[in-house]
Amino acid sequence: MKSSFLSALCGVVFVFGLVSYGLACHPKIVGLYKDANQVVHGFIYDVATSSYDEVIISGSSIVRCRGINDNSFVVGDYEDSNGTHGFKYNFSTSSLTTIDYPGSSYTCCMGINNANEIIGEYKDSSNKNHGFFFDGSTFTTLDYPDANFTRCHNINDSGKIVGHWLNINDTQYGFYYDGNYYLTVLPASASSSSAIDINSDGVICGGYVDLSNSNQYGYIYNGTSFTAIQYPNMTFQQANGINDDLQVVGHYMDTNNVVHGFFKNGSTYTTITIDPNARWTYCIDISNAVY
Repeated sequence: MKSSFLSALCGVVFVFGLVSYGLACHPKIVGLYKDANQVVHGFIYDVATSSYDEVIISGSSIVRCRGINDNSFVVGDYEDSNGTHGFKYNFSTSSLTTIDYPGSSYTCCMGINNANEIIGEYKDSSNKNHGFFFDGSTFTTLDYPDANFTRCHNINDSGKIVGHWLNINDTQYGFYYDGNYYLTVLPASASSSSAIDINSDGVICGGYVDLSNSNQYGYIYNGTSFTAIQYPNMTFQQANGINDDLQVVGHYMDTNNVVHGFFKNGSTYTTITIDPNARWTYCIDISNAVY
């Protein structure tokens, strides 16, 4: 957990990602975007320098970056002629490990904690979607009870997992899993929800569809109350990642139906632009301020 002193300073921002007194908050953001040629790219974005690096995997047609920890590891998935594969990439050493759930042609790594434990999803031979936990050597299937579909999105350093599941009517609900019990995460005003990330303190972020107006909002849930996340003047957004300083990343759709990534630091929202010609950009996860 970050000290209260550091957390307070990280809220005093005068240049995007930089704070006074010479102290810099250096989280990194991972995500994906689609360029003008309809090619999907994965990226690692540095908040302090407003610059990014693309993750390129030889032989792939699509790369998606979905999770990041504080040990320089990024996880995600890529597509090639043999299917969809999960990956773990160390951006400090440029080393790549492909991760395939045994017997499946579709594996996606969604999140990684600082113990380098990975969660994600795979499809079985009947094309049914399951979540998984991977400790580096052994896969464990994770299914929300009686769900038609389970996706695990992220895992914190205490091993608590969040994701979403679909019921028999394909209605989507977020969930929290503590290793023994699954709990649905659903704001009282919501018709559906997702739980996308959980930080070291157990604070969850995600998205929900509001019953009253069918708008989609992001949220932060501290175990007691929900706080809505709304990019100014937008009706469609989602919170995808949260770190221990409660900095949030996500995406929103503008009035031209273009999807943009965003970074939220305190009450300040900043659009993240990787490619100005991109039709959509998703910021998926954010590290702590360690780089």
